[in-house]
Parts: sequence; C-alpha cells; structure tokens
Amino acid sequence: MKPLSQRPDPALVVEKLHRDRFPEAHAILAAGSVFDGKGTDSSDLDMVILYDRVEAASRSSFTYMDWPIETWHHDPETLRYFYEDLDRAAGVATLATMVWQGRPFPSTSPFIEQVKQTAKTHLDRGPAAWTDADLRNGRYFLTDLCDDIFAPRSLAAQLAAGARLYELAANFYFRSRSQWSAKGKAIPTGLEKIDSLFGRRFNEAFEALFRDARTDLVFAVVDEITQPYGGRLFDGYESQAPKNWRITK
Repeated sequence: MKPLSQRPDPALVVEKLHRDRFPEAHAILAAGSVFDGKGTDSSDLDMVILYDRVEAASRSSFTYMDWPIETWHHDPETLRYFYEDLDRAAGVATLATMVWQGRPFPSTSPFIEQVKQTAKTHLDRGPAAWTDADLRNGRYFLTDLCDDIFAPRSLAAQLAAGARLYELAANFYFRSRSQWSAKGKAIPTGLEKIDSLFGRRFNEAFEALFRDARTDLVFAVVDEITQPYGGRLFDGYESQAPKNWRITK
C-alpha cells in the first residue's frame, strides 16, 4: 500500500469510480477519516453507493487507483431496513453516520438531501432503550470478565479476556446512557464525544492492563459505570431462555 501522500486525490478517485464502475448509481457519499482530514497511511476510502433501487443491499472491498476501497450499496428502502431492523437493535449507527456525514458526489440533490435527512432522524432518535434485563446481563458479564483478568491462567488468557472486556465495558457505558454504541477503533472517539475525562480514564486503564498487566484501573472503570445500576453482579443473577428455544421431533 502506498503512503497517503503518494496516492491520487480521493475526490478525483470517487468521481472516476462513479463514472467507470457505478454509472447507474444516483450518487456516492464518501465518508471516513480521509474525508475528515484524519487519514493515515493505512486509511481506505469508505463510500455509500446510492441507487434509486437495488435488488438487494451489498458490500464490497477492492483496490482502485492505489486506494483500498470499501463500498456499501443501498437504496432508500434498504437503508431504512438496516437502520430500523438491524442497527437500532444492535445500538450501533455506523451506516447512518456515514450517510449523514458523507460528502456527496457529484453534488447534492433533493434525492440526497432526503436520504441524509432520514439518516439524521434515525441518529437523533437513538438506539433501542436497554431494559432492566439488559442492564443486569451487562453487569454480570462485566463481573465475569473482571474475575477472568484478576486471576488468569496465563498472560495470554488475561489479554484475551481484557480485549473482550474493552468492548463490553464501552458498550455498557454507551447503552446504559441511551447513547449509540461503537465498535473497535471507533470506541475512543465515541467516548471522547460524550465525556473526554472519562474517555481518558478508560483508555489509560486498558493501556495499563495490556502494557503492564495492571488490573486496578480497569476494575475502577467497571465499578464506575456499573455503580448507578447496582454495581458488579454475581450472587443472585438468573437468566431464562425463551420457552420456544427447543427442537422437537
């Protein structure tokens, strides 16, 4: 992969891609770190390819003009399905964020403005609210992972449990506050937007865990986010599967 400075201008790449590969598309919304001015030598170009109608939504990855590119292909109806039936329940609004923040190519239009407004309405509505059962489950699983990193069988086991704890703790923080959650590298940015001081403590705690196998700061973070809902949970935890979770002959 070439350094960022040696690749073609991303705007020209999007325009040429539209003409050469996706001429039937109504427009392209280009999103991600490169168009935010935060790209690095490992950055790719993220694009939502908009059509009046597609047979089915799809996603693809390929290299074009020295750029790694990821594309999401949608029409207004498939976008709404992803927003309502998939992303809202999962609590993550990556697709809607790309649509709302994406830079339109070749230019804006009433079609694009309507698509963007639908995404904004979805983002403003927020994720599905967590139930009491969701909070109890979250507290229990965080407690279980804290036990795993406190007395691990090995450093490898501690790192594995810590990696899982990182995402679940962040998800608990977001969802318990009725905020959109985040995954992977988007977590630090999401925490920063809500509470920069807490985000710094969160990052420092997990850096200490992964760098020095130090657990006290992570435990403090978990206690901080769970305390308003009763703290860590083990004794008395129960969970029942739905009655129809069975296979009968």
